[in-house]
Amino acid sequence: MLYHIAQGDVYSTEFMDNSLASTLLKGADLRFNVYNNSTVTASGAPINATNFNATNGVIHLVDNVIHPVPFGTIGDVIAISPAFKTLRKAVAAANLTGMLKSEAVTLTLFASTDRAFAKLPKGYLDKLLKNKTELTAVLMYHLVRGALYVAGMPEEGNVTTLEGGALYISVCESEYYNKVWVGGADLTYPDATATNGVIQVIDQVLSPTATRRPGANLGCISTAGETKAKNPMHKMMDNEINVLPWRPEKL
Repeated sequence: MLYHIAQGDVYSTEFMDNSLASTLLKGADLRFNVYNNSTVTASGAPINATNFNATNGVIHLVDNVIHPVPFGTIGDVIAISPAFKTLRKAVAAANLTGMLKSEAVTLTLFASTDRAFAKLPKGYLDKLLKNKTELTAVLMYHLVRGALYVAGMPEEGNVTTLEGGALYISVCESEYYNKVWVGGADLTYPDATATNGVIQVIDQVLSPTATRRPGANLGCISTAGETKAKNPMHKMMDNEINVLPWRPEKL
């Protein structure tokens, strides 16, 4: 709960894109983002109503519990998470560890898990790790400048990666579930806030040279009798549990 309480009176006029507000949880700032679709978020949670005055402050309404609490940079998370051993090795080989740990720039990392890397053709990963130029291009294609939370993603459209190429994103919202495709990969754990951005966990390794077809949205079609609760993305898919160790004491 302390992460939901900003210090002082923070009114909606102060919600600037990528602005920060100190909370009662020491060392964990709320990050505000303003997107082109008019959505405003607090660490990824859409803000639905604002500026309800109280005798001791101001209240804003959000439609999600703001979680997880950031405990370090994107690089810190990658460094200790058991699900990102291969990604950690690749980032080190490309000399990108410093960038992912820097607080000087805000980033979104579409983070491929070890299972995602295991889907690559046999021998490709070893070849990639030996080619720093190609490896760097692949990793930079997984990075977007700014904090891109699900609420701010285009329903269908491209975002520009640090590699320079366009990454196609498609968001499907239905009565039964929400689903996000990123360059053909499934987003399996969304909106993991870090102190220098956000991590979006995906189940494939993206390639800047792969053919990307607009209209990759498979449609919001539910199977007969489907009873999934809406927005099950917030539970790990494929039994991939503890992909992100969101406890500061583990640092």
